[in-house]
Amino acid sequence: MGLYRTLLMAICFFALQPNVGQAQTAKEQAKALFLEGRDHFVAERYADALKAFREANALTPHPVMLLNIAKVYESMNDLAAAIDSYNAYLQSKDDNEIRTKVAMLNAQLATWPAVEVTTSPSGAEVRVGDQRFSARGSTPLMLKLPPGNHTIYLRRAGFQDIQRKVSLLKGARSKVSVALQPALSAVSIVTNPPGARVEVNGQALPRVTPVTASFPQGTVQLSVTATGFAPVVKQLVLGPQHTAAAPLSVNLELQKAETGLLVVAVSQTGAQVKVDGEVRGVSPLSGPLTLTAGLHQLEVLHQGQKVHSEMVSIKAGETTQTAVDHTQSAPLNLRTAS
Repeated sequence: MGLYRTLLMAICFFALQPNVGQAQTAKEQAKALFLEGRDHFVAERYADALKAFREANALTPHPVMLLNIAKVYESMNDLAAAIDSYNAYLQSKDDNEIRTKVAMLNAQLATWPAVEVTTSPSGAEVRVGDQRFSARGSTPLMLKLPPGNHTIYLRRAGFQDIQRKVSLLKGARSKVSVALQPALSAVSIVTNPPGARVEVNGQALPRVTPVTASFPQGTVQLSVTATGFAPVVKQLVLGPQHTAAAPLSVNLELQKAETGLLVVAVSQTGAQVKVDGEVRGVSPLSGPLTLTAGLHQLEVLHQGQKVHSEMVSIKAGETTQTAVDHTQSAPLNLRTAS
């Protein structure tokens, strides 16, 4: 039985339905969906045709619609799904022509090469030929496809969509294995004033604000620091809606921090002085360093080698002094003065 004969039968079915109340409303909706599906099928828009036929059958179930659905699956090279739809039709009507069709499709399917699709992690939906087609199942999955070239589409929530091309030979068995990568979302970070350093989950970005970057979807911790300003720590929730074209926007008004002074006296000239990993000068320093109140890591390097490291405590409005002697393993002097 060809699709056009099936389509004609469906039109007759809709025409014979009673025009009564709510049943009429459902029938008219189903008829409109059927006609829409027919047009999609003729134009080879199989995903759209399948969707329309399924919705029509849900509104006004009838075995004839199962034949239309089966024919669409055949056109999508999804013979297993086509056979299921034909068998569903045969449960309501004994049709030798369809039984012969099912036997033929089963014999054809047995000759097709197999391809095993696996992903890490597993559980990815598998589509073949068009990413709009119905999923054949989830990984790990064994597919039977006709010999030739095919495109396999993989989708799993929280991971990037993947497509792989595969060339299948008659009688051969192939395997497609894919390591899925976390899906990324974009975030735009702007500060006033600009030039702040940004860390996400402890990893420093290579650029200062304003900056746009991409990170795996989910909850991330954002840390923003700038000299003379109070640090900002925020949790962000990144989702699939945060694309490069529409990133999550984070605008921060930095607040001036309370500061104190640190005087560093180094016994040898030419030593590099770092505070919290940032180079602040070379000894002898021209003057005290202005730091935000709190603990800071002080490091002194000479000829590229670290010769001193300590934690210094800075109090707001006060001056802290420390002296560094290369021959000592600890600072000679650490005191706080107002």
